[in-house]
Amino acid sequence: MQLVLKVAKRSDWGYSAWCPALPGCVVWGDTRREALDRARQAANAYISHLDETLPRELERQFAAGTVSTVRRHSHLCAQ
Repeated sequence: MQLVLKVAKRSDWGYSAWCPALPGCVVWGDTRREALDRARQAANAYISHLDETLPRELERQFAAGTVSTVRRHSHLCAQ
């Protein structure tokens, strides 16, 4: 899976970068490259956290009978 990372120049203090597909995944950096590197790291950490917590949440939902079908995919951040 490839994710789109966006970057914007912020007037006096550098750049911000974010991944629109991952709510709250926003970082900043002094340079464009630094902001993009941090965004990649943040996106990978975000997805790793989902990979750890999602199975437990799905087990809970299955036990409650609220989930019928689940597919699990490996995720890689675009580089």
